[in-house]
Amino acid sequence: LEKAEKALQRVSAHCNWGASESKIRAILQPRTDYKGVRVRLASMVPNLKNFTKSLTLSEPTFSIGTDPSSSLRVKGELVSRSHVVIEFQPGKGSVYVVDTSTNGTFLNGKRLPPKSSAKVLLSHGDELLLQDPNSGPEFGYMVNLEFS
Repeated sequence: LEKAEKALQRVSAHCNWGASESKIRAILQPRTDYKGVRVRLASMVPNLKNFTKSLTLSEPTFSIGTDPSSSLRVKGELVSRSHVVIEFQPGKGSVYVVDTSTNGTFLNGKRLPPKSSAKVLLSHGDELLLQDPNSGPEFGYMVNLEFS
């Protein structure tokens, strides 16, 4: 009963940022045989470039921000030096997004927990926005995940 309660809490927490059958299945029955994931970010605006990165056991993360050391450098008025981190966790068969920004990161229009306080499950088809969608045009990416 305790295990089921924890699973339902996890589903409830992660579905705050969008729910789908595949997301719920990934939470309740995670695949642990994935060796990697190709993350493709498709720009939602002309001044952002598309980006593709393969994440593996040996290189499980990449960062987005204005800092020269970021995997994906993005220029924007509200984009922080270290804005967001994308993390592959093979043991959970999942990809997570962590907001490391000052001004906020939004997933499917809802703000992520601030300043690295929590990881949120990232799913195929999610909208990853680097600024508040209510403050102007959407500024971010559509997420495409291909597990292998």
